[in-house]
Amino acid sequence: MTSVRQKIVAAARWGIENEPRIHYGEVRPMPLGRTLPLTTDCSGFVTICYFLAGAPDDQQSYCGIEAQQKMQPFKIEKSLSLFNR
Repeated sequence: MTSVRQKIVAAARWGIENEPRIHYGEVRPMPLGRTLPLTTDCSGFVTICYFLAGAPDDQQSYCGIEAQQKMQPFKIEKSLSLFNR
């Protein structure tokens, strides 16, 4: 069985593999899929990873309009730490 953690990492790695087709932009509502080309910002990308993994929407970001400032700071740090294991 694949854990939520593994699914978050898989979604982030998909982003790394497709980096040339992912562009920066503060787009709202946030996209929540793997449609390329993709334009999103940092919080949007983390939200996509969590959404694709089926992780809980603790920040109510899946509606696509959550502001970056309202995201829990540890969410991005936690995501990055997944790569260091």
